Amino acid sequence: MNSYVALLQRNPNFRNLWLARVVSNLGDWFNLLASATLIASLTGAGTAISFLFLARFLPLFLMSPFAGVLADRFDRRKLMIATDLLRAVTVLSFLFVDRPERIWLLYVLTALQFVFSAVFTPAQQAYLPAVVDKEDLVTANALDSLTWSTMLAIGALLGGLATAFLGVQTAFILDALTFVVAAWFVARVPVASHGGAQRGAGKSTVRDGLL
Repeated sequence: MNSYVALLQRNPNFRNLWLARVVSNLGDWFNLLASATLIASLTGAGTAISFLFLARFLPLFLMSPFAGVLADRFDRRKLMIATDLLRAVTVLSFLFVDRPERIWLLYVLTALQFVFSAVFTPAQQAYLPAVVDKEDLVTANALDSLTWSTMLAIGALLGGLATAFLGVQTAFILDALTFVVAAWFVARVPVASHGGAQRGAGKSTVRDGLL
């Protein structure tokens, strides 16, 4: 634990990148619990919630061969900022889902949100070596994994409380704000040199990811 704290203290660039991850993970839980609550209140059907999980995880699976290519071909910092802001706009659009006839829109928006998430994650992981020394990479990756598991508990608790006491719409607004804050943290990280794949290698890289 001391090594995690020491890394965060001495490396402000990694600290900003880590804080962006913390905030966006927290927002994901606000979104999940608010979405599940909204679906239950509008449809009353348990099967409708299963489609929510499909809309969240299918884009991650389908986008995985392409997301890494995007992280290699484009500026990773700009990708992270752009996908955070796009997720903020997408989540705000959840406010239009206010009656059963629009439940389909929630699934579409959820899928779109996780398309952007599928791009953000490899960009963030690929950016780590640009802000962390080689000898600190193992610690940084371990902290990233620990953060995810910790937010699994804390995010679920806070997301549940926000949905229960503030309401679904407020939870969605808070989720959108977390992505804006996350984009701000990423923007504070200085531009790093781009060591990605050559532009001409894009098609073969996608092909390799699919095989």
